[in-house]
Amino acid sequence: MAAETPSKQVILIADDSAINRAILADMLDGYEVVEAASGEEAVAILRKRGTDIDLVLLDIVMPGMDGFDVLAMMNHQKWIQDIPVIMITAETAGAYTKRAYELGAVDFINRPFDPQVVHQRITNTIMLYSNQKALTEAVAHQILAREKASNLMVATLSHIAEFRSGAGGLHIMRVNALTEILLRHLVARTDQYGLTPADMSAIAMASSLHDVGTVTLPEGLLKKQEHLTDEEFETYKSHALAGAELLESLPYASDTKLQKFGYQICRWHHERWDGSGYPDGLVGDDTPIAAQIVGLADTYDSLTNDRRHPDAYSHEMAMDLLTGGVKGPFNPLLIECLVLAENEVADAMKTKSLGEGRKSVESAQHALDEIRQYDNPGAMHAYSLLEDERAKCRFVESLLGGISFEYDTTAKTLMLTEQSARTLGLPTFMVDPLSDERLIERGGLEPIGDFKRMLQAATPEHPEVSGTLTIRLGMAPRDYQVNCLTLWRRQENELRYTAIMGEMREQRRSYTAENRSRSDVFDAIKESGEAQSRPVHAVLIVAPDAFGKYRETYGRLAGDACIGKISAMLNEFGEPFGLRFHRFGADRLLGLCYTPGQPAQDLAERVAAAVADLHVTHGGSPTGYLTATVTCG
Repeated sequence: MAAETPSKQVILIADDSAINRAILADMLDGYEVVEAASGEEAVAILRKRGTDIDLVLLDIVMPGMDGFDVLAMMNHQKWIQDIPVIMITAETAGAYTKRAYELGAVDFINRPFDPQVVHQRITNTIMLYSNQKALTEAVAHQILAREKASNLMVATLSHIAEFRSGAGGLHIMRVNALTEILLRHLVARTDQYGLTPADMSAIAMASSLHDVGTVTLPEGLLKKQEHLTDEEFETYKSHALAGAELLESLPYASDTKLQKFGYQICRWHHERWDGSGYPDGLVGDDTPIAAQIVGLADTYDSLTNDRRHPDAYSHEMAMDLLTGGVKGPFNPLLIECLVLAENEVADAMKTKSLGEGRKSVESAQHALDEIRQYDNPGAMHAYSLLEDERAKCRFVESLLGGISFEYDTTAKTLMLTEQSARTLGLPTFMVDPLSDERLIERGGLEPIGDFKRMLQAATPEHPEVSGTLTIRLGMAPRDYQVNCLTLWRRQENELRYTAIMGEMREQRRSYTAENRSRSDVFDAIKESGEAQSRPVHAVLIVAPDAFGKYRETYGRLAGDACIGKISAMLNEFGEPFGLRFHRFGADRLLGLCYTPGQPAQDLAERVAAAVADLHVTHGGSPTGYLTATVTCG
């Protein structure tokens, strides 16, 4: 294959004199020359070709738009930053020179033209700008790479902490959102703390690391539902120092704002204004402002989304407790900011119900793979914890079934669990999957279009969407119920979702007294996985009433837990009757009776009554409690 001929550099000559343009063009052998007979024509060419133009030779004196007008337009459009301009003039007045330089011109060429001078000045200018551009791009790549590594490191450590604590998954996102709100209001009210935009960005990012020290605590302590004993609480308090030390030990973000603020937040976000906090008992502004802000954000979210107790405070009650100092004294100025931002805070915290969304740490794997190479105890501890959590997640996902996925809209990457990848016959990680022939072959283009249309219903206020997709796996089309969570971030002054997490479950038949048949029951038995080594004398199908409304109200995880609770109760209840229950589909239980002589209808009525007697709260039910329809055969 012949080597490609390098493209010529492009020079735009803007001069109303055709003779001058011709003379200059003859001198520019080796360059591609574009000519403009007026300032207006020069601007039109620049607008069309942009940075394809490597240099502009610009006459000062032209009718209509003169050279100064063109320079002003290039400044307005920011073209002057990337395209050097050499002025063409016979004028020698200092005022002309001064104005041209002020508008961004880099050099002058005087008429009459000296070919050697013209060629050398053009060559030097183009080379200078090319070197500058290459250097700028190199620095930008370094900054981007460092920022990406820092972002991944933050995601990694924060995800580990969330997984181990059993938190809802979006505690970090809520604290981050509230931190950003408080920062904006604080900076608008006072310059006392001298926070720059770069400081604010770093503090917001570092807020995700506030509880990273919990990775050093026993898992049982983190997931304990009851109040901690005094001894347990003393152990729990150690996470503040542990987090600061762990962050300090990692290779990424050292000597940066992220490291500085991250350390402050990890160590001191539990300090309080009156000195009653821990670990150091700091008073007032002795606690860095970054830690003060995150401490208030963390406390607010703990009140409104209590991770230890199901009954959290309302927004109004939390505000009363915080403004009254009942839940610990905070900086009065920050409390004022919280009050002023009350409506904004309430809207931002509407995402609290999204905690059932699966939070993946796969996106942070590359960062930890690099961290792994450092001979560092803190880094290796973090890595080992991540591996443990990934193993747990894979095991849980294998039990739950379904197809779980994550899609990063910025990086255009799709991640599947190992089980999901096997089901679909796809790799666990795909770049630009919507253009990948493997995905299209497995499902076709129609489901992709349906999925995109489904996502159009998502908003920051209502980030969860669901729908049905028909996907052809093999020869037979199958219907899947799809539930998605969109995660939103502000980009270019606009809220956009940057990630999609979701699950697909194959839809099962609905079993009712009207459509029940022998084949339906047989299919249900097969779906349960029950081995039929002994005769079955009765079959019951338990379907919780209005369970879709239950999931919508309380969340998917609560729904799964509810089905599990019913199953455990019914297996204990049914033991004297020879009844054994198995879950099948998303929200049904199959009961198999192995004891002869048990009337099926009587068993069905007893089972329905047992479910009602559980008194599971269900706001979508007319009775206020969960009931079930039990069919038999």
